[in-house]
Amino acid sequence: MPEIPTPTHFSSSGGYLINPHLYDINNLTVLTQQRLDPWPWSRGWVHAMGVAIFLAGWIFIFSLFHLHDIYVDSRRLRTSLANNTKHHRIRGSVDNRTVYDRLATHLRQFTYLRSKKWRLASVSLGSALLVIAGFGYPMLYIFTQFPYYRLHYWWGPPGISGRAGMMGVATVPFIVALGMKANLVSVVTGVGHERLNMFHRWLGYLALVLGIIHAIPFFVQRTKEEGMEGVRVMFASNIVYWNGVASLVLLAWLCGASIPWFRRLAYEFFAYTHMVVGIAFIGCMIWHCANMLSSWSYLFAALGIWGACGLYRIFVKTNLVRGGILKGDRATFSKLSDDGVKITIPTKMKWKPGQHVFIRVPGISWTDNHPFTIASVMKAENLVAKTDRHSSGRATPEEESYNDVVIVFKPFKGFTRKAFELSRKFPDLTLECFLDGPYGGLPRPLEAFDTVLLIAGGSGITPVVAHLQDLCRKMKTGAALTRDVRIVWTVKRFQSLEWFKDEIAAASRMLPPGTVHVQYFITQEVAVQLPEGPVSATRQWPGEVKFPTEPPSPYANSPDAPYARPPRSPPPAYPPPVHTLPTVEEEAAQRLSIYTCATAPSRPVSYVFNRHDVKSSHLSLPPLDTRQSISPVPNFGDDVMIEFGRPLLRTGLRPWAQSFGKRTCVYVCGPEAMKVDVTNAVAGLQRDVWAVEGREEVFLHTETFGY
Repeated sequence: MPEIPTPTHFSSSGGYLINPHLYDINNLTVLTQQRLDPWPWSRGWVHAMGVAIFLAGWIFIFSLFHLHDIYVDSRRLRTSLANNTKHHRIRGSVDNRTVYDRLATHLRQFTYLRSKKWRLASVSLGSALLVIAGFGYPMLYIFTQFPYYRLHYWWGPPGISGRAGMMGVATVPFIVALGMKANLVSVVTGVGHERLNMFHRWLGYLALVLGIIHAIPFFVQRTKEEGMEGVRVMFASNIVYWNGVASLVLLAWLCGASIPWFRRLAYEFFAYTHMVVGIAFIGCMIWHCANMLSSWSYLFAALGIWGACGLYRIFVKTNLVRGGILKGDRATFSKLSDDGVKITIPTKMKWKPGQHVFIRVPGISWTDNHPFTIASVMKAENLVAKTDRHSSGRATPEEESYNDVVIVFKPFKGFTRKAFELSRKFPDLTLECFLDGPYGGLPRPLEAFDTVLLIAGGSGITPVVAHLQDLCRKMKTGAALTRDVRIVWTVKRFQSLEWFKDEIAAASRMLPPGTVHVQYFITQEVAVQLPEGPVSATRQWPGEVKFPTEPPSPYANSPDAPYARPPRSPPPAYPPPVHTLPTVEEEAAQRLSIYTCATAPSRPVSYVFNRHDVKSSHLSLPPLDTRQSISPVPNFGDDVMIEFGRPLLRTGLRPWAQSFGKRTCVYVCGPEAMKVDVTNAVAGLQRDVWAVEGREEVFLHTETFGY
């Protein structure tokens, strides 16, 4: 029978002074060295607790920021609504530039910045600094404390290994929490799971680094003292080394498979193996740690978070059991112009503008489960029905009515390619589908901002259309502070405008002329022969599109080329904006010749800008006496302005900013190059909060493109 440890084998807290599975707890030398060590093995729980407090502290800080935004936005809306319904106005103290606004302005001025270099376009400077801080604290903590090794390996585990191991264990529940689609972190911070996923990946990389730092010293010290024979004896003596290596290998696979290019290469394979390998990793860690110190507390907390979030997702977020066991909704696949696909799904699911859902269609593939942004809004009567309950607590018939979830996309490969082929072979095909969501969305309401600028590239228009419809409806009913809405949509071809031109025009018609300003940019077509008079997005488009007969200039095809055309200044809703077009000489240098109508039409409708055929490097410029009439500032009404070329978003936003209201929201969803230009432009606009009287905030929200 093994000897029962005496009280001298324990620390004052009741735990073992040294791991009894690996070291001789009856050896007085070992016990003495552990008692003399300021950081003995038994205090390893302190290392883990430090990491837990560090990570939880960041979540708490961003939760406070989110609560402040909720308070300010709700108070401004309440004050505005009260002023609209009372004869006397109520002063709102939140309409002043507060200390928080000043601090936020300083932070946003550099945290919004992005760079196209080193493939970091998807990461803002603020996010990068958080990642650096997340790595910096553990590394400093581990490598600034001594000793790294014991005098002899049998005196106890290397100090550096103990610190790294326990800190790595403490990251596991946070990795799981940040990786779940339905998670508490999103609730308290307002940050969607798709944006938290970056921190989920980097925290996993940190755990891998800590695991390597934990493992290497065991091999180094044993090799120095006994050579490779000592390593062989080490593995033969205890299974703890084997399950430790197994845990490290599984974690390395989880981190390697989460690299973006691998996820895009085989997303379904990654998604399912990631979950299975993740559970196996936690299982191996439970086996490896063997309930030493506080290790199991963190590992079982991770399992609890995974289980709770998973059950919530199954029973609340999906329709696998909501409408009956494995009884889904019906999805209709429709054909759109320019290779577009539209899916319409009548459902009882509730959502907010800009949110996305995961859709699974067993008729196409049981394994494919892809995210798509919802391009529609709920019916107005169902929005108010949420608070309309019978005395029994049951939902009213209005609340149970259906809403159409509309999804629009262009095919790539996998599920989207199969859906595209079905929509072409079988028009209006209806298949059963299962929805998982909604997720994501804006952390703040658009109606709380005085000015809203919506910028989209390609299919990034889907969340913009939903936000526009919802915002215009609230502005019409007086439930919004917004007085100025501006839209910039960049597409490659004319046919893409057919996707949402009617929805955009219908939304803008809800409001007085000049309230909603719409601007379309066509990047891969030359100007078309248009009928006489102005062309509206709501009227008949030209029958044929005139494609270029020769390849575009290298400047236009360059992937690194900036967005070469500036957004045109809107009507002067506030002080007249500065003219945003470049000079004619600058246009010639860029090999672009886009001119407006020389004479303004008799009524305030859209303007069309035509590209003249370029026969040589010399552009045919208009006479000097007509240059003064170039690019007038029209009043759009519910019509649009169409231009050929790319918008110069990097510098073109500043002239518009002169007419921004007190609080402005810039919302962008599109390719990475577009987001880089917009985020850098908004970072530069933060200086206006200080320089312009009455300016309080310029807020930026970027939507993640892809998965």
